[in-house]
Amino acid sequence: CGDSLEKLKGPQQLACLSQRLPIEFMSSVDADVEREQVENHMRVCIRAERGFTNLLTTNPSEPILSEAASHVMRRRANKEPGGLVGEYFAPRVLRRQFSGFSVHQGDRGELVGMLLATLARDAVVADPACPKPQSGFFLVTDFLRKLFEVTSQSSSKPLVEDIMSATPSVYSDKAVKSMPLRDAFADVYMHFNHFIKRGPHGITLKQLRGLFFRNAGVMGGNSQPGFDFALTLCSGDCVEESSLAVILVQVKNDSSYSA
Repeated sequence: CGDSLEKLKGPQQLACLSQRLPIEFMSSVDADVEREQVENHMRVCIRAERGFTNLLTTNPSEPILSEAASHVMRRRANKEPGGLVGEYFAPRVLRRQFSGFSVHQGDRGELVGMLLATLARDAVVADPACPKPQSGFFLVTDFLRKLFEVTSQSSSKPLVEDIMSATPSVYSDKAVKSMPLRDAFADVYMHFNHFIKRGPHGITLKQLRGLFFRNAGVMGGNSQPGFDFALTLCSGDCVEESSLAVILVQVKNDSSYSA
């Protein structure tokens, strides 16, 4: 696409975003958009009714393509001073899709939550100051700093520092009662560059390990209780079930919920 994200056409922008987020379509409304994604942009067709007027498709889990999409999303939108950077490109494309009639917006803003996590991940892997022992692996503490980073010029204490200093509200050993988050997760890593959607069934430790190797986060099914999406963590450099943990996220896109 050269040096400009603007050279990407609408279907190409959607394909880029779909490599990273489990975007779903409402085929009964407009199947043409979904068909083009299958025909030209490697979206996976699971089921097609007669005449291809109603499809069931999903975003593929292709870590290499997802990484390529992340590089596109991080590029400048144009060369002019003050031009949009990649972090603004993705929300703009998602908002444009939500304003149409083809993409399902979700029930509670889950896609927006996953996009925030995706952009935080991209900010970490693009930051030379963040240590990465292996390509694609990064510290959960760096991820949280980027996710909750406060860019305001306010003199108030940054929220991210409050989070890093937080102590556990629940613990099994009194020895860690006063341990701040930055110390408790000092050697814990993440490994994801896209999200995939699972069915309504529970997620097992074996599946969590597979997702970690697959470089993927997971979105729960529509009737999945307890969480909307999850990210696998690994303590140390040996990936086994005893070293795994998980971040479970609920998204509440409602003004009655606050910090």
